[in-house]
Amino acid sequence: MKTLIKTLILATLLIPICGIAETKKPNIVFIISDDQVRDTWYSMPFTHKNIVEAGTEFTKTYITTPLCCPSRASIVTGLYNCHNGVKHNYNVLSVAPVLFEELRKDDYYIGAVGKLLNSYRTEKERWYPYFDYMKIHELAKGFRHPDFNGEYVDKWNDIYGKYKEHINEFFDNRDTSKPYMFWFSPIIPHGPAIPEDQDLNYYGSQEPGIGEWEALRRRGLETQRGLDRIVKLIFTKIDPENDIIVYISDNGYLFDEHGLHGKNVHWDQVVNVPMAIRYDKVLGKGVSSKLVSNIDLTPTIFKWMGKDINQFMFDGIDIVNDSRKYLRLQGWKGMGWRSEISWKAVQTKHRVLAKVIRKRKFVFEEYDLRKDPKQENPLKPSKRLMRYFRHEFKNNSGDE
Repeated sequence: MKTLIKTLILATLLIPICGIAETKKPNIVFIISDDQVRDTWYSMPFTHKNIVEAGTEFTKTYITTPLCCPSRASIVTGLYNCHNGVKHNYNVLSVAPVLFEELRKDDYYIGAVGKLLNSYRTEKERWYPYFDYMKIHELAKGFRHPDFNGEYVDKWNDIYGKYKEHINEFFDNRDTSKPYMFWFSPIIPHGPAIPEDQDLNYYGSQEPGIGEWEALRRRGLETQRGLDRIVKLIFTKIDPENDIIVYISDNGYLFDEHGLHGKNVHWDQVVNVPMAIRYDKVLGKGVSSKLVSNIDLTPTIFKWMGKDINQFMFDGIDIVNDSRKYLRLQGWKGMGWRSEISWKAVQTKHRVLAKVIRKRKFVFEEYDLRKDPKQENPLKPSKRLMRYFRHEFKNNSGDE
C-alpha cells in the first residue's frame, strides 16, 4: 500500500512538471528590408529602440550572394546559393524552402506580405501550400509599378497604406489557436524609393545638382522612416517579449562608390548588412561581432524550436552556440546590368580575399577591413592566406 501511495504522489507531481517542460512553440516574425545599407538605423528610431537596442545587433552579418532573390533563397533554405539553385534573381529553388516546409509540418499559421522569391509569379502553385495568407509582390512590371498578387497600386507610395492594410488582415484574422510565422519583406528602400509625403526631403533637398545616386540614397533613408512606422504597427500585433523577431536587409547597395551602383559585388557596403534579432528568452541586449550570415537564420530558429539541425545538412550554423572562421561569398555571371564583375570571396571578421574579373582576367585582391574599411586599396594577397583558402578557389564556377 505504501508503495502504491508513493507511486500515485510521484505521478501527481510529474503532471505539472511535464506541462512546464512542454515548450510552447514561439511565434516568428521576419522583417526583410530591400537594399538597405548598414549604419542607417538612425532613420528608424522605433525599430532601433525596440529591436536593435532591445535585442542583439549582429554587426558582422554577411549576405553570401548579395542579390534580392538569392539572398531570400538562402534565408529560407539555410544553404549557399550554389546548393539551393538560386544564383540569379529569377532562378527557382532546386530544393524545398525548408523554413516554410517545417513550420507547416509544425502546424504554424503562416503569412507573407511583400517580396518572396522573384520567381514566385512563374511557379505560384508551388508556394500556395505553405501559406495561409499571401499578399506577394509579383513585380511583372518592375519596381516602378508595385502590385500585390497582381493587383497594382494607383501610385507608388500607396504601398505604405497597403502594407498596413495587409498586416492588419493577417493578424486580425489569423487562427489564434496556432503559433504563427509572419514574413514581411517590403520593397523598401529599393529604388525608385518614393517616400511618403510627410518624409519627403527629410534628409535634404532632392535638387538635380546633388547627383542621381545621392538623391536615391536620401530618398531611401526617407522611405525607411515610413518602414519604421510599419514596424511600429507590427509591434502592436505581436508579443515582443516572447516572440522571435528578425530584422535583416537582403543586401546593401553601392551609390557610386568604387564607380559602381547596385550590388553583386564583394565590397563591404554591399555584403555587410544591418541585422538584429530580438528573442528575450535566449538573447540578451547587446552587440555581437560574431561572423554570421543570412544562411544562419533558419538553422538558428530551428535550434530554438528544439529541432535537431544536423538532419537538415545546412550550410548555416546556430549563431548562439556555434562559430566559424570564414564565410564563402559568391556572384555569378549573367546577372544583367549587375554583371560588372564576376567574383568569389572568402570573408573573415577582418579580412577578405576575393577572386574577381579585371580586364577579362581573374585576379586576386585582399583587403584589411581594420585599416581600409572602404576597401579602396587592395593588397597583394599573402601567400599564407592563399594557401589556407586554396580549396575555395579551385575552379571558377562557384559550385564546389
